[in-house]
Amino acid sequence: MRKLFLLTGIVCLMSSCIRQELAPCPPLQINVAVKDKNYFNAQDAAEIVGVKDENLPFKDYVSTLYYIITEAETGKIIEERTTFEVTGSEKNYKIILPEDLPYGKYVVTAWGNLKTERPIGDDGAYEDMLSEETLNRDVYVTHDTLDYQVGKEIFYTDLERTRGKLLIQAQNIPDYVNRSAKSISNVFQYVGRKLNYAVAGTVQTDTLWNELNQIQTETLLCPSTSLKESKLKVRFENSQTGNVLTPEDIQITMSRNMLTIVRYVYQEESDDFGIYVFIDDNWEKVHGMEIE
Repeated sequence: MRKLFLLTGIVCLMSSCIRQELAPCPPLQINVAVKDKNYFNAQDAAEIVGVKDENLPFKDYVSTLYYIITEAETGKIIEERTTFEVTGSEKNYKIILPEDLPYGKYVVTAWGNLKTERPIGDDGAYEDMLSEETLNRDVYVTHDTLDYQVGKEIFYTDLERTRGKLLIQAQNIPDYVNRSAKSISNVFQYVGRKLNYAVAGTVQTDTLWNELNQIQTETLLCPSTSLKESKLKVRFENSQTGNVLTPEDIQITMSRNMLTIVRYVYQEESDDFGIYVFIDDNWEKVHGMEIE
């Protein structure tokens, strides 16, 4: 009987040792990267706007980050972190979940370069791109479903730029001009986490110039509601005398992660403007709201 008890004790002791030596399951790790470091047509316009180095730290493209992770089936929030400043020199931002997180499917949504604590809408669903907090911020988003299982614990998700950029240049402008104003109609106002867009809006900006004849503006805009649907109105004026130069309106198309570049050249003899749009590495003249 003593031998039986002794044997049982040894077996229990060995079992206890074996359990203690088992390593915990690898935690779910999500590596957030930046996909759109340059605009799609940045190389074509390199002499105008330059090209950004694509090997910089994450924070050089996305300076703030918000993320939320939920169960795919129930929508239960597993972890949420409100907008925070990104630091460090890493190329990706790592999110590591607790080791006791069960295997299963999870959804990650992340927004980059927000100013507010979180996007509007439940679970980071969408954002208003015409609000004061977002109008001048280069906002990014990603939304992915992850299947966390044995041997599949590390995932990558890519932040994508939500808007394009309208760049306006003016040349040969009279010295009295010290202010410009513009409006762009029929661009989307809301962007969703799946890069889906909704509700047409109009963006209006006014710029006071400190240096005469150094007129160039940059405006971040969501895509146009359809091809050539956005009307661009521009005026150049003196803020004190009210003298105004008004080029004809033109139709443009704004696209996600694309540069749209328009140049206005004042022609003093005719008191008019030549208008050019940069397309495929060439300046194309616009006449009667159409590109020639």
